[in-house]
Amino acid sequence: MESIPDNNTPILVVDDDVGLLLSMNAILASAGMPEPALVSDSRRVMELLRAYPFRLVLLDLIMPHLGGMDLLQQLKEECPEVECAVVTAVDEVCYAVQAMQFGAYDYLVKPLQSEKLIIVINHALERYNLRHGLALFEQRQSFSELNRSEERRVGKECRSRWSP
Repeated sequence: MESIPDNNTPILVVDDDVGLLLSMNAILASAGMPEPALVSDSRRVMELLRAYPFRLVLLDLIMPHLGGMDLLQQLKEECPEVECAVVTAVDEVCYAVQAMQFGAYDYLVKPLQSEKLIIVINHALERYNLRHGLALFEQRQSFSELNRSEERRVGKECRSRWSP
């Protein structure tokens, strides 16, 4: 199954269980959140990340073809700015620790509590927005520093030409 909404949704949900994908879509809709993109084939995720401006990926660990941990690692290497939360039935601390080491924002265990899922999504999107805003601010700072250093250089040249 693959469903990509027409609007630029910030959320991509990846799980081989179509019932869970539809359930997560319903949970988000009932909370007034944007309709997420849904994909059941983990092999499609990197292509979709290159094509759409997703900010958050909700990712299952146990999937055929490409496992969630391998996908998480690849996702964070290629798209480190995209937040990722693991949503899985695997309730083992070692997997949670490994997911966090690979860059996961959070680790949720199925069955999901709707309220907790919404809170995690909101916080992850806020974190993305803060990090993205900070990166833009740093770019502007770098540009303004370049302008100021150029102004200082030109000012020194002018002063040296006109100073006795």
